[in-house]
Amino acid sequence: MQSPIVPGNSGLQPKPMLPGGVEAGLVAGTAVAVALWMRDCSLGEPLHTPSVLGTLLLEGVDAARAVRSEPGVAAAYNILHFGAWIFGGFIASIVVRRLARGEAGWLMPCLTFAAMIATYVALDVWIAETALTRPRLWIGGLAGVVALAAYLGWRYPSVVASLRRTPP
Repeated sequence: MQSPIVPGNSGLQPKPMLPGGVEAGLVAGTAVAVALWMRDCSLGEPLHTPSVLGTLLLEGVDAARAVRSEPGVAAAYNILHFGAWIFGGFIASIVVRRLARGEAGWLMPCLTFAAMIATYVALDVWIAETALTRPRLWIGGLAGVVALAAYLGWRYPSVVASLRRTPP
């Protein structure tokens, strides 16, 4: 027997294909990768940023200064990149799920997303200090956080609805 139709509920709730944090992290990580890939393409070297970051992590600053686009190093870096975003996706998903259940106020989600942006800005500053001035990680970080917020807003429509009801 089917459950009765509740007024105001279309029954179209998004169902996750993977655990919420994995999906959220993959969406955000993909947004970062695309944003940085587009920036690198505009500068004429499509895999520059992941190649430099991968070389920096695997071989150090001196090797990273001399690196050209290398698909193998870029692939190794992307494994770490997506792992970090999946971890961030799990954290953000937990925070938004608690918010949807009324267990948390707005301070926790705001601090979570601010911490994600601050992490990218700090990484960008650190990389600039190593004289690797070309990668601009804040571009990717902003794209990732916006994509993560959009995904979680789609996944938890009650949170978006409560934002609309909140008086200014």
